[in-house]
Amino acid sequence: MCYLSAAMSDSPVKTLRVDRYVLAEIGSSKSIADALEQVGASIQGIRNTEPLLARLLEQIFEFIPAERGAVLLAGVHPQHLEPAVFRRSPFEVKLEIPASALRDRTAILVNAPHSILCVPVWLFDSRLGVIYLDSVRANAFTAQNLNLLIAIAGQAAAPLDYTRHIDSLQVENQQLLEYADVDHGLVGDSPAIADMRVLINKVAASDSSVLILGEMGTGKELVARGIHRNSRRSQGPFMAINCAAIPETLIESELFGHERGAFSGAVALKKGKVEEANGGTLFLDEVGELKKPTQAALLRFLQEREFQRVGGTRTLRTDVRVVAATNRNLNESMDRGDFRGDLYYRLNVVEFRTPSLREMRQDIPRLVEHFIQTRRHVGVVKGISPEALERMVRYDWPGNVRQLQNAVDHALVIHNSEFIQVKDLPVVVTKEPDVEATESSLESDVRLTRKASIERAIQETRGNLKAAAVILGISTRHLRRLMQERNLKMP
Repeated sequence: MCYLSAAMSDSPVKTLRVDRYVLAEIGSSKSIADALEQVGASIQGIRNTEPLLARLLEQIFEFIPAERGAVLLAGVHPQHLEPAVFRRSPFEVKLEIPASALRDRTAILVNAPHSILCVPVWLFDSRLGVIYLDSVRANAFTAQNLNLLIAIAGQAAAPLDYTRHIDSLQVENQQLLEYADVDHGLVGDSPAIADMRVLINKVAASDSSVLILGEMGTGKELVARGIHRNSRRSQGPFMAINCAAIPETLIESELFGHERGAFSGAVALKKGKVEEANGGTLFLDEVGELKKPTQAALLRFLQEREFQRVGGTRTLRTDVRVVAATNRNLNESMDRGDFRGDLYYRLNVVEFRTPSLREMRQDIPRLVEHFIQTRRHVGVVKGISPEALERMVRYDWPGNVRQLQNAVDHALVIHNSEFIQVKDLPVVVTKEPDVEATESSLESDVRLTRKASIERAIQETRGNLKAAAVILGISTRHLRRLMQERNLKMP
């Protein structure tokens, strides 16, 4: 392990600002050019960061008389430097030196009482890390050594950026595979999560259409993918379309495709999601946003399992399972005439409701830990403080799991310690509830509920106030007074 400290001696220090002019001047040296050729050939083709840096240090030690060396990589913040690879035994790296070198894009040479070489690794405007060498001897390094290390750092920048990208993709891919294979990607132990796991398995066994209902951010697409992965269609495609994100004029083309020349801009034949999902699952997110013409076209497809591309005359067939989702109340939409009842019943063969985060607060600690571990910031943050976690459990999360995930990401970006603190959380999460506002809101809810109850009782009794008063459990005189206070009229 490589240790960091904030101490820096008062030794004489030579610094050199690293820019393209310095690199051009250094590169004109034949000895440096020959060394770079050897280093470049040595690291060529290495696709992962750790072996790349190990080989790089090995080559550096052939040209520079260092006793120890390390490469420290930049983290989420420039001031975060993580030891990645070192050569020889573990040793203490003085944090102020590499932090200064990286921040100021400056190469540093210290030659007394002991010797240090520290060079930043930048690619264009991106800070990647530093190469750090030292020796217990004074005056162990020369200006020529400094120039060579600057040149090597410049040459290694692009390969290092590439391998770090490959590493992150490999980690992310592994996480996605694990996420897909365990519990349908559902994190938590609450009864609500347990019920969802059971229902996903039951629903996946059939080919019936499914309608997933729930508030925004409750993981409706996650449930849809879980149903697909556990169904007989799991080897087929999973095609998702967000009905709210596509303009009304294009949604039918997106669903069913179009023929060449069907409309302005249709320069080639295009298959729609219905056709591309053949043998698999079609997920219609925010289906409640569809307009009436598109609802009619979708209804015909669900009834006949046939469709025509926009601008086409040929009838096509496809074998897909339809899973739809919405956060709208479709019963109210049907009452207003905004959503077709026949389409609703075609989609709602099996109804699946995703619980809000308020209904499964006990899962919040597990979710927070999961989001910390699955972000690329893992290794920089070890966890969350009890105080911060307590605030997160208390908060109501109107945006549900998606909002919780964003809050964790927010904290990971601005944190400056090993554990997420209360001050790292979004203000809306840490703000103490306004008691007066809460009471006012509660009173308003009570008034609205009372008004609705009075209106319903009057409607049920067709304006018979005596009968309505009996239903409400109050006197007729009291009912008249309540109607007057709420400006209610007789039906």
